[in-house]
Amino acid sequence: MIPNRLFSGKHFHTKVFILLIFALGGFASTLQAQAPRKLGYQGVARDASGVPVVNTGINVRLTFHDLDPSGTVLYSEEWPVLTNAFGLFNLQIGGPGPFFTSGLFSNIDWKTGDKYLQVEIDFRDGNGYFEMGTTQLISVPFAMYAAQAPPSGVASGDLSGAYPNPTVSKIQGRDVQDLSPLNDQILKWNIFNSRWELGYDLVRLPFNGEGSMNGNLFDLHNTNVSTFAKTIYALRGTSPTGLALPGNIGVHGDNEGAGAGVAGTSNAGYGVYGITSGSSVAGVFGKANSPGGYGVKGQVSNTGSGVYGLSDGPFSRGGYFEATDATNTYPALETSNNGSGPALRVSNNNTASTIPAISVFNDSKAGGMFINNNNPNSTLPALDVYNVGTGVGVFSRTQVGRAGFFEVLGVNSVSEAVKATTVGDGPAAAFISQKSTNHDPVVNVEHGGGGKGIDINLTSPANNSAGLNVHSAGQRGITVDAAGTTGIYSIAFASQAIGVEGRSGLNSQFGIGVKGVSNSSYHGGVTGVNSNTNGYGVHGYATGELGSGIFGEGGADNSNGFAGRFVTSNNDANLPTVWIQNYSLGQGLNIINYNTASTEDGINMSYSGTGNFLVFRNGGNKVRINNAGKGFFNGGTQTGGADLAEAFDVEGSTDGYEPGDVLVISIAEDRTVTRSASAYSPLVAGVYATRPGVLLTEASIDADLSDKVPMGVTGVIPTKVCLEGGPIRRGDLLVTASLPGMAMKADPDKVKPGQVIGKALENFDSDHTGKIRVLVGIR
Repeated sequence: MIPNRLFSGKHFHTKVFILLIFALGGFASTLQAQAPRKLGYQGVARDASGVPVVNTGINVRLTFHDLDPSGTVLYSEEWPVLTNAFGLFNLQIGGPGPFFTSGLFSNIDWKTGDKYLQVEIDFRDGNGYFEMGTTQLISVPFAMYAAQAPPSGVASGDLSGAYPNPTVSKIQGRDVQDLSPLNDQILKWNIFNSRWELGYDLVRLPFNGEGSMNGNLFDLHNTNVSTFAKTIYALRGTSPTGLALPGNIGVHGDNEGAGAGVAGTSNAGYGVYGITSGSSVAGVFGKANSPGGYGVKGQVSNTGSGVYGLSDGPFSRGGYFEATDATNTYPALETSNNGSGPALRVSNNNTASTIPAISVFNDSKAGGMFINNNNPNSTLPALDVYNVGTGVGVFSRTQVGRAGFFEVLGVNSVSEAVKATTVGDGPAAAFISQKSTNHDPVVNVEHGGGGKGIDINLTSPANNSAGLNVHSAGQRGITVDAAGTTGIYSIAFASQAIGVEGRSGLNSQFGIGVKGVSNSSYHGGVTGVNSNTNGYGVHGYATGELGSGIFGEGGADNSNGFAGRFVTSNNDANLPTVWIQNYSLGQGLNIINYNTASTEDGINMSYSGTGNFLVFRNGGNKVRINNAGKGFFNGGTQTGGADLAEAFDVEGSTDGYEPGDVLVISIAEDRTVTRSASAYSPLVAGVYATRPGVLLTEASIDADLSDKVPMGVTGVIPTKVCLEGGPIRRGDLLVTASLPGMAMKADPDKVKPGQVIGKALENFDSDHTGKIRVLVGIR
């Protein structure tokens, strides 16, 4: 039923008559018009006597159903509207402004089935929505799906005819000959007729002809890439030699008798010149089948080269020599020189190259290179390497065996097997093991005699460096395994000398100077004893910019120990267990817990005495917390936030509330609030606080308040507002509105005690609901 409403001093049964206007803006001249995404909606509210209900706020809910009045809900939206002086209100379905929507208006398929519009009205009197009727939309809004229609009309551009079956008559605006093609014909451009026409290719195989041109007069391409395919084959004689040639061949010359298969002579250039861009092939290839013959022979009587190989490609060789017979014991390449020059000279003239001048690859069981100096009177090295760059002189690598082995075979020799000297500033020798899982020594020294394993002698008295300097990125710098009682024995004789000094890297973040490990339950890994009256058992000091004098760490190796523990075992002692003195500009004590998953207290202090629990002093007594937990602050307190709030229970779940909601006292439950839902409510209690500066509660300080909301009772609080009471100006009194959780401008003539929420601190004049800052104070 329609609720009774007080209007002009009398009771009326109110009816609202709705006038729908679908503003489609007219149909386009073609079906390619864009569909509008919203519909105009206009209504007039009248009472039972036909008098317009003017200047009144109501809520309108519009719901679209599919196929029948109670069919599937396609879309629904709710609007807050305010009638004008004639009872008229306007809105746009699918446009901005509703305070609630369900579904997407643009997803309604207007071309399938009947559509029905259901209208409901909420008079904001606390009784909710009332059904006003459901109407079938007789005139389907064709413009809502006009964009889905296929194209039609006369085709243009490169197409002729009409849609939906146009014909291609041009390509890029140029005419195409209208003929059916024959076999092997292609479409070609005819410059004389200025159109695309059918035709054939100009050249076909086989080809025989003559001509004169500045280019290749005779050009053959063999597109067969199978093995032994040839483009040109020339035979001198009647019977081929039958010698197999590797791979495909461009030109094959075959000579049955004496002479050359292919020969070339030149007085200035090259007799035969071959170029290849392939890999593992040659520009010129020759094969000889006679004993002592030459596959390729070159002879020179001048300063040139008998055989000259040139490589100008990125992956080719200048020359290639191969011995394919497995029983052949002769070298694939042998050079002999009876002169004074080298028998073999290799030069790499590319200054940017990083490839060696000589590369030796060996698949046999012998060494890759063997050098034998048979002259017993030679005082020169068997292998002399000189490098003027920054690279190494000799670089040796191996997969399994030793990269280098040096042995003195003479039993009476006093020479070193290996000797390294340098006149530069670098070390004479460096030994590096790069495998991270290698647990063997980088240098292994074995001595079966009575001498030292390693003898280090610094001969310069001015040298202040260490005789042995070890840098370790791992856990140990030096490990000593001694069968005696002392692992390291050190004596220093200077007046301020140090018996043992351990120092980590100057830039090492986690390095340890000295580390002692002990399995004893009563002694430390490092124990320091000082019997002087004012001395220190352990004295740590830091000279680095951010260093620490003493650092304790707990939890190492997944343990659960303390990072530091200080105990005064004498019950009669009256000095602090920990004494901190700070003469710097920094903090006296800084405690940080970086574990975001920790649920423990940042500082936990237990006190069994009768004195104060905690005292902070700066001169006199400034901050004090007694052993009952009460705090005393000489200078007052200051907190963040902008209001004073108290934690309250709410009706229903806290998920249905949000900051800015206007809250009223619940009439159903004790000490409970709920969201306001009527205008000028005398039960208003406060506003859901956004960021309270002080939060009060009757529970203990450890209680869980997640099932409560912070209700601000005084201070500046962002509050939800609407225009139900008209535009809001700074300083206006605010009361509850009929919209749930909303405040509105109050009429001073209607305000009663207990209805005012507070005063507006911002202006508000928007068609939608919003938030403004309000100085809250219930009165």
